[in-house]
Amino acid sequence: MFTCNRCGYAGPYVDATCPMCRAKLTPSAAELDTVRRSLSEALERGDVASIAECRHILADAGDTEAQKDYASMLEHGKVVTQDLDGAMRYFGLAAQKNDAYACYRYSRLLSRTSPAGSRFWLLYSSVLGCKEAYNATAALFSGEGKETVAAYYCSLAAACEDTEAIVSMAKRYATGQGVVQNDGFAKWYLDRFTFPPIDALKLAFRLRGVRPEEPPMPKHPDYDGLLYALLSDAADLGADAARLSLVKLLTERGDAK
Repeated sequence: MFTCNRCGYAGPYVDATCPMCRAKLTPSAAELDTVRRSLSEALERGDVASIAECRHILADAGDTEAQKDYASMLEHGKVVTQDLDGAMRYFGLAAQKNDAYACYRYSRLLSRTSPAGSRFWLLYSSVLGCKEAYNATAALFSGEGKETVAAYYCSLAAACEDTEAIVSMAKRYATGQGVVQNDGFAKWYLDRFTFPPIDALKLAFRLRGVRPEEPPMPKHPDYDGLLYALLSDAADLGADAARLSLVKLLTERGDAK
């Protein structure tokens, strides 16, 4: 049961607005504690309907983890009706608080309507260290013809044991795409597999007699420039928390400006 501070409505939670007077329905601290206990109990017994309801309430109350979890349920239509716009909204709320994964998912859903906004949130999620974003970021820069930058992000994904990225780095070193051509480096990446994936079999056969050599970690050719570009985009998008985060990062990197 929830109580509206404006009209006194007392009843079940329907949405972030009171079903009677349409005022913002703001659960009290005690009511939210009850919801958190209910969520914990629902998770233990596997009551997915109750889990969705509790996450919805907590998400509307500003809980970042609940916003991400409920957004994911909306995105994939788990228990609740699939609602991509709703998923984008909740991921966006968490993204505005600098949650790296939320920034990434927000960027993917935002790509349907705003390529520029989608690009910003994808790159920003990579800056925040979202491992799920690295491959998509590499693909973005590769599509823009910036193979050196693409290789940098691909190497980050490979360092997170992403199979696709490991194969991609092996192929990059074998062909010199965005990195120096070096068969030993390519072999080092392929040797991380007990058995090479099907799309790497031909390369593995060609390199079968090559001695593996651990490559240096690729470097971003202009990381500070990327941060400044994102800082400008954040101002245009009104992403104030991201602006502050980027300024702080530049400061920590010794940028006097």
